[in-house]
Amino acid sequence: MARTDSNSKQPPKQEHPVFRMKALLPSLSREIGIRAVGMAILGPIVYTLFIRRLAWRCSLYIAALLWDVPASQLSYIPPYHYSLIFRSLTSSALLITLWEFSNAMFSAYLAQEPIKREQPLTSDSKDPNASLLNGLKAKRETTRTFAFRELALISQRFVARRKAIFADIDRPSGSAWNQIMTLCLGNMLAISNRIADYHNPAAKSVVPPQRITIESLPSISSAPLRQENVFSNARTPATTREKIESSFGTIAKSYGQSPQPVKPLKFLEGRRAEGEKYLGIARQKLLTQGQQESLSSSGLLAQINAYLIRFLHTPLGRPFRRTLKRRVSSVVLGSPFGELSSIVDSVNALTALALASLTEDSYGKVAKDVPLLIRAYVSVIQSVEGFVRDLPVHWTDVDFSDSERRGEDVDLVLWSMKAGLKEMVNAFGKYATELGLTERDIKAAQGVAGLEGDE
Repeated sequence: MARTDSNSKQPPKQEHPVFRMKALLPSLSREIGIRAVGMAILGPIVYTLFIRRLAWRCSLYIAALLWDVPASQLSYIPPYHYSLIFRSLTSSALLITLWEFSNAMFSAYLAQEPIKREQPLTSDSKDPNASLLNGLKAKRETTRTFAFRELALISQRFVARRKAIFADIDRPSGSAWNQIMTLCLGNMLAISNRIADYHNPAAKSVVPPQRITIESLPSISSAPLRQENVFSNARTPATTREKIESSFGTIAKSYGQSPQPVKPLKFLEGRRAEGEKYLGIARQKLLTQGQQESLSSSGLLAQINAYLIRFLHTPLGRPFRRTLKRRVSSVVLGSPFGELSSIVDSVNALTALALASLTEDSYGKVAKDVPLLIRAYVSVIQSVEGFVRDLPVHWTDVDFSDSERRGEDVDLVLWSMKAGLKEMVNAFGKYATELGLTERDIKAAQGVAGLEGDE
């Protein structure tokens, strides 16, 4: 998404996809030529060594099922035979051309503005504002994205549609402006909510297991349970053998039923201490100090970390890096799919509608909400800047540089909000007292928008 000048009233119109494809033709042709030549060099070798023999066996097997084909050996063709080079060059060029042009045409047509015959798409509806609001409230992400894009274009280019939004005040669910402001602010304030959730993740609500009461059958007898062996005879031991069995049985049961842990035998404790002593002496005599440190738990952990860092520096380890730029974008823009377009269009729409309300809002509905807009802009900007500044670097981000803390997408969001805040402060600053803005609000907005040096 291209940035526009903050002083311009309307963004530049997008050119037709045909002209965009014409402008991309030289770069696409160069890319296709480079890749086709590379495939012409590597393709014959890969085909001869890995593919040709397998393809021959499969083709021969299928042909033998249909026809009476005599067994024959695979003929030898050198890897750099002119026929293989020519076929690799032509087939790869055609395939890459199909891929590149399909991708470019899809991107060009998908990026078209939601405009039909120089008017917004909802202009053909019986109730354009209702159609626009339904699109803004849609559950499908694609529909919502195009609806916010159309709202931004209406706010910046089409005066008649802006006046219709300001004049639409008697809807059952609220005025058109109030609903639009709520939806746009929802996209913006969701950034602060995601940052707050990242710092203070909500604890998962653990449902305590319900205790199931089982009604037992009525007891037959209330006599206490017997502690002795119920299978043994109740008579007392009379012979010497029976007395010895009873004594050993009592000792064994006392060990098993004792709540205290059984103490190890004393002679085993001495043997264990003596073994550890001789093991330490052998380690000191046979191993150097460096080898002893490397065999320790901290030494092994340091070696593993060194191998991991070395792997992360390679191209194969790039997908496993949790870069600061990626982490910031996932929190600020949302995940798993970022809402960059909807956020920027919401900011641009609110800014343009607020500025246009000075001359086009005959009911004065927008002016009452200007303090809320300014405070929301300041709050979100401060949240994003503080989050980017204080977020620690992950240990897998081995190529981190402090100059790349923010990505281009987050920069675009901040730039749009600061530009919109600057325009609103300049336009409504002289009405601050009437609107209910305090001096503290104005100073905070000026500091965030970079207007302190302009006073």
